[in-house]
Amino acid sequence: MGSKDYLSYLVREIHTTVVATVDDAGLPVTAAIDMMDADEGGVTS
Repeated sequence: MGSKDYLSYLVREIHTTVVATVDDAGLPVTAAIDMMDADEGGVTS
């Protein structure tokens, strides 16, 4: 599967994901992201 196919799969099949990181105090920070479209430049939300 090429990168374009992979990005299209993310948009069509997964669509919503949660991204997690930590802030300066080491506490978790999360955000739900809706992936709406994909092209040669990447995924747009």
